[in-house]
Order: sequence, then C-alpha cells, then structure tokens
Amino acid sequence: MTTSTVDAASSMPVSTPRSAWWLLAVVVACYAVAALGGYTFDDSPALLNHPAVNGQAPWWEVFTREYWGKPMSEGWSSSYRPVTTLSFALEHRITPAPWLHHVVNILLYAWLCTLVLRYAKTRLSESAAWCAALWFATTPIHSENVASIVGRADVLAASLGLLALMWGRPGAKRPRAAGAACLYLAALLCKEVVALLPGILLLDLAIAWRSTGRIRWDQARGPVAVAVTGLAYITWRQFTLPVGLPTDFILADNMLMELSGPTRWWGNLDLLGGYLSTAIAPAKLCADHTFADVMPPSSPLSFESWRAWIGVAAVFGIGLDAWRAWQGRSKAHVLRFAIAYLLVGQWVVDLSVIFAERIFLWSSIFMAVPLGEATVWVWQRQPAGTQKRLLALGCVLFMMYGFRCATRSLDWRSPLSLHSADADSCPAALHNRVHLAKAYQRSAAPGDALWNFAVAL
Repeated sequence: MTTSTVDAASSMPVSTPRSAWWLLAVVVACYAVAALGGYTFDDSPALLNHPAVNGQAPWWEVFTREYWGKPMSEGWSSSYRPVTTLSFALEHRITPAPWLHHVVNILLYAWLCTLVLRYAKTRLSESAAWCAALWFATTPIHSENVASIVGRADVLAASLGLLALMWGRPGAKRPRAAGAACLYLAALLCKEVVALLPGILLLDLAIAWRSTGRIRWDQARGPVAVAVTGLAYITWRQFTLPVGLPTDFILADNMLMELSGPTRWWGNLDLLGGYLSTAIAPAKLCADHTFADVMPPSSPLSFESWRAWIGVAAVFGIGLDAWRAWQGRSKAHVLRFAIAYLLVGQWVVDLSVIFAERIFLWSSIFMAVPLGEATVWVWQRQPAGTQKRLLALGCVLFMMYGFRCATRSLDWRSPLSLHSADADSCPAALHNRVHLAKAYQRSAAPGDALWNFAVAL
C-alpha cells in the first residue's frame, strides 16, 4: 500500500489513512500531556466568561458576540471568530471540564498536519513533503496552538484555509471553486489570520500566466471566487468591527506603533528574524513576546540587532525567489511564505502584540515547504556515509523538538506554571511579571505576588 493515492476529482495526491495515522502518532507523542492542562491565560474570557459558551446565553449568540463575549453592538473588539467559539460552546455543553477541549485541540492539530503533508505533496517529492510535514508537526513554536485552548482559532483557520487553497487553485472545476470560497469564508470566521490567502492563489495564477502567456476564465475561476469572498468579508468586518487598533490602545503592548519610517522597517525586520530563529531554534518560548523582550534594536550595529539581520537576509531571499520565479526558474515557495507572513508580521496592519507564537501557524505551513525541499536537496548531494549521519542527526533533532513540545505543553497545565515558565524564558517582559504576580495572588501566596509586582514596577 502506497502512502499516497490520487483524488480522481481533483487529480491531486492525497494522504491515505496510513499517512494520517503516522502523523497522528507523532502529534500524540508530542502533545498527549496537553490533555492534562486546565484553563489558562485567554481561556477564561473566551470560554469560561463567554455567555454563549458557558450556557448563560443560547449557543447561536456566538454569531452576535465578539470573541471575548461582548455583544458586537458595544463597539470595538480585536476579534470575531464565531466558528471557533461555536466549537467551544458545543464541547462545553458536553462537559465543562477542560480535558475535552484539549483532546479536540490535539486531534485538530493532527488533522492540520495531514493537510500540510497533502499540500506539500502537490509541491514537492514524497520525501521532501514528509520532511516538511514532520518539521511542521514537531516545531515547538506551535505548542501554544495545541496546549492553549484558544490557540484552536489558528488551527481551524489554517486547516480550512489550506483546504480552500488546494480547492481553489487555478484550473479548479466550478464546484471546487465555489467550495473553496465557502471554505475560505469559514476560515475567516475562525480567525482572520488567513486573510491574505487570495494573494497566494493570485500568485499561482500569475505563474500560470507567465508560463502560457494567457489566462482563461476556467483557470481564474478559483482564485477570483476566493478573492471576491475575502474582499466582501473584510469590507463587512471593517464596518462591523474595525480591524485597526483603537486610538486609546496602550502603546506598550506593541511598541512598533511608536516607530515610523526606517526605524519601523528595522523593527519589522527584527520581528521577522525573531520568528524565523524561534521556529528553527525554539530556545525562548513564552505566551506573548511583548514589551522589553522584543524591543526593536536601537542601532543596526548593536548586539541586539542580530535578529533584524536575519530578517534582512530573509527579505533578500524572498526578493531573489520572486525574481527567479518570474524567470521560470523557481517554484516560488519562499514567495508564498512571504505573502502568508505579511499580515502577522505587522507590515499590513498593527496587531495587539508584537510577537505571539500562536499567530504564526499559518505562515509556518509555507515555511515548511522550502525547508523540506532544501533538506532533501542537501541530503541527496552527500555521499552515502554522510547521508546516514545526516539522517541520524535529523532523527535526534525531531526527538528534541518533540520533547520540547511536551515540556512546553506541561507549562500550560495551570496559570501559575505557565507564567512562571514565561517569566524565566522572557525575564524582561513586563506583562510576564504582572501575570505571574496575579497567579500567585489567586494561589493565596501574597508574598510571591508582592515580590513579582515589585519586579514589574
């Protein structure tokens, strides 16, 4: 039995149950301990205090309330994710215990990983696709998406968005194009992080035009249907709950807002470099990397600017990939990553935090593809002895990644354990100390609470 078959309806290689079971086993090995977690961080406002989730209001009010439970008529809110909230409400009516939410999170993440494998197989060889999917499944930067209940919003949005991307590709049949538009709308109603998905489809359309010299309507049907759907939703969303931050937003939550011109660009490059380095070498993980731990470097020559220089190299690589794609010499994998990253990278719109690990899940899908391709490309050009050593090194790396996923999931078992780990990982972040102090306060440890409040001050 092979690990892929051909979907006759779409002529697209898809994963068989064997592939799905292998990835499920990997995800469970990494995140089984997450099922032991409780309600932490943003889970309280999004679930325990949300009237449509906790049963104080009918379930259908998830569509009339913003993500944190307020009626939409009360003004600005950062989030509208009714499909995600609906899943919480249905589960909460089965049991108010947190274990069910956590188990569903693990299974949904495993499903997303199988979709990543399926998507990668449409772009890469079998071995490269598996490298991409395994990296995506085990990189610890995604721990928050699984161990935190509210992290499900990104998992659902990415899953539905990836399906929309595969269904709406240039040349899709009419039913598939309509289905892609519906899937994309559902993804937006899970979380708007996939808003720039039409850009990836339009890039695919441009590549098709570059190779043939013309575009037929049957080629453009899928990308156009998805783009029109996205434009209609964003227009409605902006009039209902504006995307931009309110004027009274606390600037300390996102200090990039205080910057402009070249200084702002340098701060955005610092963020890009921070994301890339954390995704590959997850030495520093904490719930929201805001405040002092991600203060944009003051000078390009300072020691703290190393992340920004990684960002500079990444932008150069993106530009080179775009040029090579235009010449027909590249598959534009890196350029697709750049489009997916634009929204969360603070280039298009200011988000409420500078760096939150959970929001990068969508862009990580498109980072995994060139990583898988590059890994196999390097491996194939080595002698047999070196290939065996590299394979052993890769296995060790994946095991280290998996162990870090498990230990990070344990951090999320309670507010006190989470904020203690965050304060150790990012000691200069003010909000970590404040959250830790409040956790000690709720745990009837006034001495520790007072000390951490004093450190924050």
